[in-house]
Amino acid sequence: MVDAEMPARFMASADMAIAAGGMTVFELAALGIPVMILQIADNQVPIARAWQERGYGINMGYMGRLQPQDLQWELIALMRDAGRRKAMSTVGKQMVDGLGAQRVAEALLAAGV
Repeated sequence: MVDAEMPARFMASADMAIAAGGMTVFELAALGIPVMILQIADNQVPIARAWQERGYGINMGYMGRLQPQDLQWELIALMRDAGRRKAMSTVGKQMVDGLGAQRVAEALLAAGV
């Protein structure tokens, strides 16, 4: 999906995803959708590594250096491993609970801002 008009609808119906390592990964994690992360910018390198280290997301490295067969192999492996997808889903939902805006608002109110 590139520049989709209704990305939330597509995300919510997905079993897994391939995405760049930006904010979309946070949205996918909140939905519990296992993701293969492609880095398209330098600032995504540590973020993609961190997701993988915590058990959510598969860091595929820089998109420009990725070999198509490596992506294919990893995609097939993930498709065949329901246990891994379930574990990734659980970790994603634990890491991003969707309540961040509420916590920020509460902190601002408590600080009298």
